[in-house]
Amino acid sequence: MRITRRHVLALGAAVSAAGGIGVGVLYTRWWDRPVGDDYRFLSNEEGAFLEAFADTAYPAGGLPSVSGGELALSHFLDELAGAMEPMSRTLIRALFHLMDDWPLPARSARFAELDPEARRAVFEVWMRHDLAEIRNAFQSIVLLLGMGYTTHPRTVDWFRQLYPCTYGT
Repeated sequence: MRITRRHVLALGAAVSAAGGIGVGVLYTRWWDRPVGDDYRFLSNEEGAFLEAFADTAYPAGGLPSVSGGELALSHFLDELAGAMEPMSRTLIRALFHLMDDWPLPARSARFAELDPEARRAVFEVWMRHDLAEIRNAFQSIVLLLGMGYTTHPRTVDWFRQLYPCTYGT
């Protein structure tokens, strides 16, 4: 079979259409979602994703022994979202949906629905992703949640012992 310019153009149009449909589906899924029960800006789905992500990024068993999921860090990020410009808040919420949906093709479940071991495997892929833009986006969420983790009343005394100049005495 001979490939002509028309074949290439048709394939390009089909790929563009499929991409547009995919973006449209994502758009309808997260755009203008109702605010969750205990949130000012986030939906319940975004909160569930953030709790699962925080639990994976800051697991129990180390020091301090409390996990990020136990600290309800989604509420910290919800409060932080209040200080963001509306467009930035919308974009970060879109990122949460993208991150939650990321494992769907390979694992047939959203990140928040995965068991802890599977979440950890996906998390490791994100933290070591070849594309710096993707890796940095996920690491930024780890950093934002880390701000809440290190200043939470249940962990702050432990961090104060390590860094008395930063946390005061």
